[in-house]
Amino acid sequence: MRSFPTSSIRLLLITVATTVILSTPALAQTPVPVCCMATAISDGSYLYIQGGFTSVATLRTAVPQFFALDLLVETWSTSTPPWTWPPNVGGVTPPASNGHSMALSNDRGNLFIWDPFQPAAWWTYNIGARYWSSYSIPRNVTKQSGIRNGVDMNTGNVFIPGGADNGTQMIMNSPGSSEVPLTPMPTTLLPTPVVQASFVWSTYRNSFLHYGGQSIAGNIANPNLIEFIPTTGWQALATTGPSPGDVSAYSGTKMIVFGGAGLNGVTNADIHILDLPTREWTLGMSANATQARRNMACATSGDSFVAWGGESTLAIKDVTPIVYDMRNNQWTSQFRRNTTLPMPAEPSTPISTKVESRQY
Repeated sequence: MRSFPTSSIRLLLITVATTVILSTPALAQTPVPVCCMATAISDGSYLYIQGGFTSVATLRTAVPQFFALDLLVETWSTSTPPWTWPPNVGGVTPPASNGHSMALSNDRGNLFIWDPFQPAAWWTYNIGARYWSSYSIPRNVTKQSGIRNGVDMNTGNVFIPGGADNGTQMIMNSPGSSEVPLTPMPTTLLPTPVVQASFVWSTYRNSFLHYGGQSIAGNIANPNLIEFIPTTGWQALATTGPSPGDVSAYSGTKMIVFGGAGLNGVTNADIHILDLPTREWTLGMSANATQARRNMACATSGDSFVAWGGESTLAIKDVTPIVYDMRNNQWTSQFRRNTTLPMPAEPSTPISTKVESRQY
């Protein structure tokens, strides 16, 4: 098991769908390249991205942008990704921020942002009604970058491990309730509070998986994969094979790990896959070293894994996504949801249509 867990962004592909209305894709509009953004994936259909750091001259500046990558478009080139910009018809948009996290509600109707650096730590975007709202959490929240939130897809409850009392307590909230009960983090499994760990819901195991990151105090790696079952609590989860560092997920039965950085700050370009039924890691094809990154947005849709943004050891990455064909174990410039179908004769472009009732 690698001793240097990474800090790349990770997301879980869920399999239930619902109907929402999004804006017409704005093909001429390009997002500002960022790292350290909040991201969420909706059933392999949209990768939502909010906030993050961008570079202005020699300085880093937080931005408030909110957009999505339409992963329902069957085929597109990485040079012309199908960006879309969800509208805001009322309310106040979240401020410019970074190091925060975002999760999708179990009914797929809302996005929840946890931002411990803002007075209103909790932000909600109603996807159908298309507006933002916020409220404060009356607790001693942990003001550290890389505190993650996740949604129990059975109950809809939101959990924030390490979210209070300098990483020693986990916050739980039922959306719509003012109650935010705390429970201690498992000190026997996690001897020291950590940040930059992954915390994702596994549809296969019906639990949260918590992996990687580093200690809040000091520069100590966390190599542990542990599991939180909301009805019973925390437990260790043993695996075999060479473990990488940070967790993303594919189809509920596999977790995909790409990039990230060790405690020495050097970014990686390798990709690993954990098969949950066997709990065995395998190594995929590494990306070109120029594509090494951490603190990125990533998602899976069909047979494709997509990463966007993030930062290398020296700079924030550009606006071009990179795509990994998981079925054929190769990096490619063409996103294809179904890689068993023939490749189009020419690279396709995003479909410019209004999304009136998109299954997602």
